[in-house]
Amino acid sequence: MKDTTVKNSIDTRRIGSAHSGSPLINPIGARQAVNTITPTLGFGDIFGSGVVGRVAEFITDSVHIHEAKLIAPTANVLTLTASAASTLALAISSGKTLTLTTTDSFNLTIPATGTTALLGIANVFTVAQTINLGLVVNDNGDAAGDLRAESDNQTEMLLLDASADILYFGGTTNGTRIAANGSLSQIGTARIAWTKITAASVTITVGGTDASSVVANLQTAGDGNFFHLDEVAAAPALNFYVEFTGVTAFNWVRILAYYAGSATHALALQLYNWGGTTWDTFNALQNGAGDVATVGGYILDSGSFIVPVDTAYIGTAGNAGKVRVRFYHTMTGNSSHDIYVDTVELYQ
Repeated sequence: MKDTTVKNSIDTRRIGSAHSGSPLINPIGARQAVNTITPTLGFGDIFGSGVVGRVAEFITDSVHIHEAKLIAPTANVLTLTASAASTLALAISSGKTLTLTTTDSFNLTIPATGTTALLGIANVFTVAQTINLGLVVNDNGDAAGDLRAESDNQTEMLLLDASADILYFGGTTNGTRIAANGSLSQIGTARIAWTKITAASVTITVGGTDASSVVANLQTAGDGNFFHLDEVAAAPALNFYVEFTGVTAFNWVRILAYYAGSATHALALQLYNWGGTTWDTFNALQNGAGDVATVGGYILDSGSFIVPVDTAYIGTAGNAGKVRVRFYHTMTGNSSHDIYVDTVELYQ
């Protein structure tokens, strides 16, 4: 009977010798041996190494696979679960916005360059940060929740000491501090840095003048140069004002002068009120002992005064920035009476 077995058979006539490499040729018509091979792989099967449940990749022959380089085989494994029964979408737009879910729109904007800061760790910012909706620090009132800002050469340039309820400016050794009750004090070498504003001109309406009656003699204290006027035998006996220009703010008017008059005479020290077009009195000079001749031993009275609110006394429009300080003697004068002024200054 003819042998019709073909499937999984091997023609031994075409099998080379395992030892010599030569084909084995049997005579035509000789009985052929049939060997059956049990297959282990089908057509197109892929094989290789890896771990079930992890991402794999093909190697160069497109048949073998191994664990993907994206995920290390022993650490840093990304686990995705469906416990929340939701779809995870990772989409990055051209505006650097990363969408984490498709339903709740949790977005993360990543700058084109730089490092994204995280809460709960120390972050170093190398460029200015802008906060538009306000900043609340230590909302829980923690005693350790201090707020501190440094300058280029001063530690604790700004410090809110949460446990002591004190706000420091300029440092905790030499600076200004404000307590919780609003009291202000200075420590160490801290002091008020006043800015002097120098007189620009003087206008004399009533008074006997001489060569010293010029504005230059009102601009520097203690230089030995005194502005001088004689009273006139009329009422008013003296009336002149010193004008300042380019003023934006001031708090203190400093006047050093000597009035050689009588016990019943005095000069009002006034500021011009631009809104009310009036002269407002802040202080006065009265007769007293003085010395304007002894160098290094001048004796003068202080007619200085503080101006709590300066707005009405700084000109506007065509008189913008002008401040006027007036010396005004309302009574009938005596020509033997004199006024000597060392300086008239504004301070801010």
